Amino acid sequence: MSEYDEMSNADVFTADELYEMDRDAEYRLDAEDEARYAELAEAEDRGEGR
Repeated sequence: MSEYDEMSNADVFTADELYEMDRDAEYRLDAEDEARYAELAEAEDRGEGR
């Protein structure tokens, strides 16, 4: 096992970089949720609801 196997993101990135990555991931997940909700609403409008 090399020393890299025991490294974490905190060993590689600054706190600001980690914050940006988390924020960007949250924005991406929010956008995916919004797209899914829009698809469900459109399907419901067409009478294809559950």
